[in-house]
Amino acid sequence: EFLAQKKWASAAAAYRSACADERIGSLPVQEQIRRNLAVNMADLLAYRPEVLGVLESTPTDPRFAIHVTGSGRPTVAFQSGGRLRPLFEGEDPLGYLAGCMKQLLPARELGSCLGLLGTSDGYLATALARHPVKLLLGRQQCVFLLEPNPTNLLMALMIHDWSGETGPIRQKRFRMHVGAGCVEAAVGEMLADPGLPIPEVLVTALPDGQAVQAKYNAAMSRIVQAEEAR
Repeated sequence: EFLAQKKWASAAAAYRSACADERIGSLPVQEQIRRNLAVNMADLLAYRPEVLGVLESTPTDPRFAIHVTGSGRPTVAFQSGGRLRPLFEGEDPLGYLAGCMKQLLPARELGSCLGLLGTSDGYLATALARHPVKLLLGRQQCVFLLEPNPTNLLMALMIHDWSGETGPIRQKRFRMHVGAGCVEAAVGEMLADPGLPIPEVLVTALPDGQAVQAKYNAAMSRIVQAEEAR
């Protein structure tokens, strides 16, 4: 009832009261999805209302769907050419995640700013939030998440629990921009705050990746030019 009425805080409280976090895995898959949606939307309401506003006001894109892989783990798939295709390569999201984390380890150990151009299935953002590398002098690695397709993010929020102190929603080092103007919004934030780092490493996982990445590259060029002009 709370979910249907979009009473996110009440729905999250009800799910947490009914099932402790350590017992989430024992819930049926559909209940896990409903619980994740409730606790994530409640945290968005409290910490990132602008993102919640985009998710609630944007019509659902039917091309995106939750898909169970051959490994039995859920992922996000995209309808293209008459086929439903996962947004990652292979059949095991965790195997793909392990490869990504290994490739990103040098950048993570240096504390280089990361740019996630697309949420994909949410496994990477979840891992980066839960397993930060300890940096010198208490530094934190900044992560920009730019998602032009709100439905893609919504699907990831159904698969993963991003709430709480170990989730991306509450962590200020995660800069989230969602919707068609996500690139422009991120550029505006960077230009307004010279203290914000610019993404040095980019991970792209978008069904329409080439067009969005071209827009992103052009935007980054503008930021570099602005920095040089200072």
